[in-house]
Amino acid sequence: MTPDKKLVNIKDVDTSEEDLDFETQCLVQLKNTIKRSNDPLLLTVLDNDAFLNAFLVGRKFNVCRTFETVKGYLITKHVKQTKIFRMKPHSVRHVLESGFIGLLKNRDHLGRVIGFVRCTKLDLKTMECADIARAVILLGESLWENVDDMMRNGQVGILDYSGYNFSVMTRYSFSDKLTFLNIFLFLMHGSNYSGLHEHISPKILPTWLGGELSDEDAIDTKLIQRIITQDDGS
Repeated sequence: MTPDKKLVNIKDVDTSEEDLDFETQCLVQLKNTIKRSNDPLLLTVLDNDAFLNAFLVGRKFNVCRTFETVKGYLITKHVKQTKIFRMKPHSVRHVLESGFIGLLKNRDHLGRVIGFVRCTKLDLKTMECADIARAVILLGESLWENVDDMMRNGQVGILDYSGYNFSVMTRYSFSDKLTFLNIFLFLMHGSNYSGLHEHISPKILPTWLGGELSDEDAIDTKLIQRIITQDDGS
């Protein structure tokens, strides 16, 4: 769905109309499904078209899968992991500004957004699992601003585990590590970058990934600052 396309509120739509485009039909069907569920949690997002459309795009407009994904997200946010989602952006400034995780400024040749995790920047003394999870969620949610473009082209993550050692294994619990694994799918690379460069050009990568750019030119630090200053705690 293009950003300037008008989303239709469910109360103004006759779902039997056949002149609606496919994407709008899916949105209407999703909202009808939410309304029929009468789930108090789901009803809180009933009129948030941009939010629902982001999930529709992510699930390739499969209404049933989108409904389950939205439900799962809301349960995680408001029931299972409320502590993490309530953390203010400034409270994880130390993670966001550390260079441990982030997004690159440039897309790859397929137009994909590129995220990264750099193990050498992991501070075992100050970074709790909840801090890392919240920082990753904030980065992910920042991509919703251009959800159509992102989902059309996709996204990829790079895990630089060259600094990974046994201390990381003992610092976090098994459940913590499962949380990390469930956050992103990664192209995994250690000190040999030839495989990485087969997928992503070194022209857009920082030098620590065998690329040609400085951190300043490669990493989207302006995005990090926008995230941190989302609340009044900056």
